[in-house]
Amino acid sequence: KILTLNGAIEAARAGEAGRGFGVLANEMRRLSGIAGDLGINMAKKMEIITAAFSTISREADERSGADASSVNRAEQVIDNVLTRFRTVTAQLSESAQSMQRESAGIRKEVSDALVALQFQDRVNQILAHVGENMDALSREIAALGATAEAGDPLDINAWLTGMEQHFTTEEEIHNLRGSNGMVTRPRNIDFF
Repeated sequence: KILTLNGAIEAARAGEAGRGFGVLANEMRRLSGIAGDLGINMAKKMEIITAAFSTISREADERSGADASSVNRAEQVIDNVLTRFRTVTAQLSESAQSMQRESAGIRKEVSDALVALQFQDRVNQILAHVGENMDALSREIAALGATAEAGDPLDINAWLTGMEQHFTTEEEIHNLRGSNGMVTRPRNIDFF
């Protein structure tokens, strides 16, 4: 239930892109409900079986003095109940294993979807910074062209250093500095 809640939050946060993920979260909620119903059904069947055993035991005690045919009938009833019990237990075991397999598959799909959403969020951050920096550079160049005397150059290093202060990912710093660039300031953001 916590996983589906987290999934629903991530789907809502992702907006239109998370709609499919929201369907997965709802499916997990539905499967959780089925699993709960299965447990209730198992408990009811166990009550029925326990009641049958109690009835058989009580009848066996009442007829302990009866002839051999009564004993044979009781044994047959017990055998039938045990056979039904084994059948029901085998079916419940198969159902539980099937639910576990489905749950593991859905868990993996949800995990994959979370990774994809996180990757998409990271790419969106980088693209937003690129757009903001391009707009700011365009304004800076326009301002220099309007107010600067001929020959006043734009201080590229200062501009790049200022731009780097707004980065949130290591990829942005790596792309700015190239493959030999080293991170010189501590990073406070961790992605998983």
